[in-house]
Amino acid sequence: MARRAPTTTLPTCTAWCEVYLPGAGWIGLDPTSGLLAGESHIPLAATPHYSNAAPISGMASFAEVAFDFDMTVTRMAEHPRITKPFSDAAWADLNALGHKVDEALAAGDVRLTMGGEPTFVLIDDFEAEEWNSDAVGPTKRVYADALIRRLQAKFAPGGFLHYGQGKWYPGETLPRWTFSLYWRRDGKPIWHDPALIAPELCKSEATPAQATALLQTIAETLGLPAENVTPAYEDPAEWIVKEGNLPENVTPQNSQLKDPEKRNRIARVFARGLTDPSGFVLPLQRWQSQAKRPGFPKNGNCGAGICFWCPATARSAIACRSLRCRM
Repeated sequence: MARRAPTTTLPTCTAWCEVYLPGAGWIGLDPTSGLLAGESHIPLAATPHYSNAAPISGMASFAEVAFDFDMTVTRMAEHPRITKPFSDAAWADLNALGHKVDEALAAGDVRLTMGGEPTFVLIDDFEAEEWNSDAVGPTKRVYADALIRRLQAKFAPGGFLHYGQGKWYPGETLPRWTFSLYWRRDGKPIWHDPALIAPELCKSEATPAQATALLQTIAETLGLPAENVTPAYEDPAEWIVKEGNLPENVTPQNSQLKDPEKRNRIARVFARGLTDPSGFVLPLQRWQSQAKRPGFPKNGNCGAGICFWCPATARSAIACRSLRCRM
């Protein structure tokens, strides 16, 4: 609901400072209001020192007199501006124009969808780096988990929560995480037991045996051989080189790297060990190809008997880097 525009102008006499920025000109800051000087700041005097622009100067002594100061401002032209609320008539014109646009779009069978990325910040600690500049932080994932569950309860009861891989930006060692919510339009539940989706604050950790059993069950449900479940390992050559580049007085558990994400990851990798799987994958079809038959081939297209990057031969990675293979 729009507020009515003020009928009177209440001018005040104040002072502000200005600084000259190359390319931008003189920029004023009003310390009284804590705002940048705008169209409502009308300069009456400018001087390097504030004492030279005082409205009253000279000497004063006790006297039985009263002094009043009065100032009025008259706007010569009233142009529409966002600093002044729209009048009721202006809102009526805007709504009428919007209805005409909607009618024209409907007549032309134009169907519009609007997408965006709403940004949520923590109201209790909105100045923290994770809510301003950092991509991740110590509490962001916990609050994201709480938010996606609230959205599920409100919009998609029985929906499926998926915790997966997000965007992977250059220079970052791992892709970012993303929480997704899937549901059916007809309201039929996809997921029946919410307790099977562990919350972020849950301290229980899944074991490799449990991960293997889960993917084998999924493979059997899809009609795929259970042996297609493939363990994924870290590249030992890459991490051995990284360990060798560390100074002699530090260890992978205390690498003293400046980047906290890189520091934490190198500690996790060596704590788990390079011979233990870091995860499991279930290949469903060849890379960028149509699925023609169930199962997965037992060798790659590049002719290699054992390929570290080929899930069909080495069962240790999720994609082949060879240009000849492209599994």
